[in-house]
Amino acid sequence: TPTASTTTDFTVNISNQSSNLPVLSCGSAEYYHGTTEYNCELKNKCALVELTLTSGTDAAVGIGDRYTQATINFGSTPGIVPNTETTGMITTKSESDTKKYAILLPQAAVASSHIAIGHVGYTLNIPAMNANDYNKFSNEGAVASNIVYLNYLTTNYTATNGQTFTGRLDAANYPVKISIANNATVTLDGITINGVNNSNYRWAGINCVGTATIILKDGTTNTVSGFYESYPGIHVPNGNTLTIQGTGTLNASGSYGAGIGGGYKVNCGNIEIQSGTIIASCSENAAAIGGGRDARCGDITISGGHITAASGWGAGIGSGYAYSETTSCKNISITGGTIIATGGSHCAGIGSGCNSKCGAITITSGVTSVTATKGSDAFNSIGKGWGSGSVTCGTVTIGGIVFWQSDAYQNGGGDYLTRTTLVYPQVTDLSTITEDYTASFRETLTGTLGANVKISIADGATVTLDGVNINGSGSWTSGNYAGITCAGDATITLVGTNTVKGFYEKYPGIFVSSGKTLIINGTGELNASSNGSYSTGSGGAGIGGGNNKNCGNIEIQSGTVTATGNQYGAGIGGGQNANCGNITISGGTVIATGGYRAAGIGGGRRGNSGTEGGYDSGSCGNITISGGTITATGSDGAAGIGVGRGYNNKRKSSCGTITITSSVTSVTATKGGSSAQSIGAGYSGICGIVTIDGVENATTSSTFTNFNSSVSGNTWTLTHK
Repeated sequence: TPTASTTTDFTVNISNQSSNLPVLSCGSAEYYHGTTEYNCELKNKCALVELTLTSGTDAAVGIGDRYTQATINFGSTPGIVPNTETTGMITTKSESDTKKYAILLPQAAVASSHIAIGHVGYTLNIPAMNANDYNKFSNEGAVASNIVYLNYLTTNYTATNGQTFTGRLDAANYPVKISIANNATVTLDGITINGVNNSNYRWAGINCVGTATIILKDGTTNTVSGFYESYPGIHVPNGNTLTIQGTGTLNASGSYGAGIGGGYKVNCGNIEIQSGTIIASCSENAAAIGGGRDARCGDITISGGHITAASGWGAGIGSGYAYSETTSCKNISITGGTIIATGGSHCAGIGSGCNSKCGAITITSGVTSVTATKGSDAFNSIGKGWGSGSVTCGTVTIGGIVFWQSDAYQNGGGDYLTRTTLVYPQVTDLSTITEDYTASFRETLTGTLGANVKISIADGATVTLDGVNINGSGSWTSGNYAGITCAGDATITLVGTNTVKGFYEKYPGIFVSSGKTLIINGTGELNASSNGSYSTGSGGAGIGGGNNKNCGNIEIQSGTVTATGNQYGAGIGGGQNANCGNITISGGTVIATGGYRAAGIGGGRRGNSGTEGGYDSGSCGNITISGGTITATGSDGAAGIGVGRGYNNKRKSSCGTITITSSVTSVTATKGGSSAQSIGAGYSGICGIVTIDGVENATTSSTFTNFNSSVSGNTWTLTHK
């Protein structure tokens, strides 16, 4: 059956259609050229008009107020109906037969049509029932082959399993209640239900009697709003589940009731969205998807689709506004799809509304993206809205990390969840950054930084570098900071090729805060360096600390990492006159080159500072290498792996123990001139026990079970047998 505004051609065989299409009944009359119009009510349905030729060969039937035009050529073969999608008429052309049939196509939005005979010789056939009587006789005329035509319904209707709703409900003239039977699956095929705000009609736009499934037909847009302001667009009763599937679009709206969910003091059951494009809204105190004002809602589960949910005074997804009664939703689980949720005043984007509560919120890494925006004065974008006392939120888990539990922030959640707009996973193009910026949990940085601004990683955050280029200016007047500054514990995951250079020579490429740990993993590449050349500059490491700036622990698990310090700064480890924590390498390919008088991996140079005889500067903690391929080069008095050059015997540099296990692929360490060891102590330095392949106090002359050991000049190479 063709629909309004259909643009493709179609073929209609009209040889015997009277039993399959409603017959348009307008009474008996014969019309001649120049006569007036004859009015009939068609109500958006296809109809069959029988035309009897009495004289002449041409006739036209005009359908006014129509958004479709077709030309039917009647011959011995079925008529061909090319659709041109313009307002006009259906015309018929006679060749020899005396009785012709015309198919009247559905109109787009008009409730009645005008039919006129424009030429001599045609009469309209006289079926047994008048058109108005046919349309208003009963709901039987609205159902054909499990298709329910909303525009024909005149009394309440409950769809059963397998039926399809189509058409537009004339709510102003026939405010009927549309329901879905318990355990029924019903398809929406381009429907419009715009309820009237009248207290006499206290029901939702679509009412689920019990558990139900709604399928959104491919290519259709369906619009549903509640009848009375206290009721939602679509409601599922408490203790039952509504599942939404399909590839079409659903626009569902409410006022004091949700777009999908509960109403004002009307509890709702569980909501599960598996697919489709869902646009849900609430203009007042309910969630767009979830609970109504002063009402409770069950679990909300989203596993796919494109979801947009926005509320005026409730959560985008979650619970509504609580004025006088307990208001809540249960658990919210988002495992797939693209979600955009905006909370109203005092309400979270995803979670609880004002003065209300919600259960646990879980967002997994399977989602395409989640964007949550909190309303004014709300506490969080995801989680707890505004309120105190009984206003609570369960555990908030995003990407496997717990951010909120027992009303206490965890893992950097205080910064992450309270953002006005929280995007997960977030991708930030550095070329768009014009002021200091802190990347947070699961954020991806990409692009070339064009401004002299400080880029940081939040405490506890995991951040991906994907094609990053940060090339610091090298001038303290333009930026007195590292290329990337870790505010606390951080994990950097490498994708693609990344370059990070400090902004000032006293700062490293990547700075690790003292007492904290930086973990580097991934499959990409990282080139990190302090700004300044190998022989000029002032003490920044490639990864680690800066001049007189202590650093924390550094752990490299995988990836290709090339780190270069400038003068007096290690490739990986300490800067000049500063201490560094433990350094651990368990995999990947690591190439580390120290600046003048600094180790490749380990300590920077100790100058004439600090307490004589003490190790309060120029030291690093333990160094453990248990995997990967390592190349480390020290300079002038510094070890390849271990200690940078000390100032004198009273101001020595130092490092803790050095352990290299049999699981590494190879280690190549090159000392600078006058250094005592390639692995261990440098000039005027002291090192803890060096253990290689289980051999303590290992030296270049030691014999190892799992390594071939060779020395060429200042280079000591250990290759796995």
